[in-house]
Amino acid sequence: MVRRLHSLPGLIFGLILLVLASTGAILALAPILDRVQAPAATSQSVADVAALAVAENPGLTKLHRSPNGVISASVKAKLFFQTVTIDPATGKAIGPAGAGGFLDWVKELHRSFFLDQTGHGIAGVSAGVMLAMAFSGLVLLAAALGGWRRMGQRERATGARGWHAKMARVAVVGLFASALTGGYMSLVTFGFINDGSMVEAAFPDTVAMGTALPVEQLAALQAVPLTDLRDLTFPAVADPTDAFLLQTSTGEGYVDQVSGQMVNWTVYGTARQVWEMMYKLHTGQGLWMVGLVLGLSALSVPLLSATGAAIWWARRRAMPRLRHNARASVADLVILVGSEGGTT
Repeated sequence: MVRRLHSLPGLIFGLILLVLASTGAILALAPILDRVQAPAATSQSVADVAALAVAENPGLTKLHRSPNGVISASVKAKLFFQTVTIDPATGKAIGPAGAGGFLDWVKELHRSFFLDQTGHGIAGVSAGVMLAMAFSGLVLLAAALGGWRRMGQRERATGARGWHAKMARVAVVGLFASALTGGYMSLVTFGFINDGSMVEAAFPDTVAMGTALPVEQLAALQAVPLTDLRDLTFPAVADPTDAFLLQTSTGEGYVDQVSGQMVNWTVYGTARQVWEMMYKLHTGQGLWMVGLVLGLSALSVPLLSATGAAIWWARRRAMPRLRHNARASVADLVILVGSEGGTT
């Protein structure tokens, strides 16, 4: 039963799993590229960087810091918005933001196969299949070695079976983590799990009246290190009733542009924290070394698929072919044979 649970889903979903694994391995490079391009950590506050960015980018509406430390800015031009990467030391734009055309294409293929919600569903089911295969594969490996206590011993099998076992032992933890986090994110997408995104700070009922302070003088923004920033949305131009919206990894709130004080700070709940961790573990965003490990684990899937198919075909060829055989329900004689090779 366990053998069928391991082999049949692999044969049915083999091509889909190959696409998911290959695209996942490519996407694992994105956090590494961000890490290389991100500026060195500084002691700047959000207020410091916001002031520099405002001075260098007229029409600035939003600042964003990725988990890997890349700072980007949304800037309103005459007829459209553009997003650029900025140097936090100077506030100057150093290039367009975003992963780029190829990585964006790969990301969409990985997430939905360009099939919108249907594709998201296929990706989610495939993550569940990979999870089942990783668990059943561990059970089969433990049985082949003689028990869980012998998991550290060398495999006795050779050929395709031996390579399959060796590669699975190295990559199973990464594949299990990718499948688990991917399945969780799919359940969030379809509303089966709450990700805490509905928790939002309430806009202040009243704001201080008077002249708006320069952004570098806002005390609430001066108190937040740049490394804690997630998003800073600027108030509408010439609107004294609007306020800054500050979002960090732990919570969000509004900053009064006249008094400079934080208003209605709201701490994110457990559901949001779980989502943040699952997202980081699956994408490597903010945990680039984890992303590298998961990407290397994903590269094992083509070899596991090839060796697994070879094992299945060899087992199928070894099955006895009896002439004039009959179903058990109509046979005159039933012979029961037991084996450990799955050929019974």
